[in-house]
Amino acid sequence: MQTRMTKLENDVHHLRDDVDVIKGDVREIKSRVGSLECTVTRLEQKIDSSVDRLDAKIDSAVERLDAKIDSAVERLDTKIDGAVARLDAKIDGTTSLIMEKLNGISQALTRYPSKLQVALWAGGTLTALLGIAVGFVGILLRLNGQPLMAEAAETLRGH
Repeated sequence: MQTRMTKLENDVHHLRDDVDVIKGDVREIKSRVGSLECTVTRLEQKIDSSVDRLDAKIDSAVERLDAKIDSAVERLDTKIDGAVARLDAKIDGTTSLIMEKLNGISQALTRYPSKLQVALWAGGTLTALLGIAVGFVGILLRLNGQPLMAEAAETLRGH
């Protein structure tokens, strides 16, 4: 039993040595973790600072681009307005010239009847004469006792 006790004491002694080593290792790990926490904090601050600087640079670049775009839009608007004004003037001049020519043609047409005007007058006259003739035929048919035929003639006439 003595040997067993000695062995147990020896094992306990080794366990204590191991625990002492583990305690030292834990202290060292705690020290390193603390150092890492400081390093991480510094890195976070650097990252935040870098992000803020990049944000400012991006904002500045966007403002410069906006100013350039606004300037380009103003120049294009001015050019387009000038082109529209020139086109309006040309269109107005062309319209005036066309109106003058049309007025001249209209005056020439009103001086002399055209073939179309003569044909329309003749067609109107013939239509009126035909209407009168159909009406006269309707009267004659009624006088001769043909009211049904007279109604047919009236229908042709449009009454």
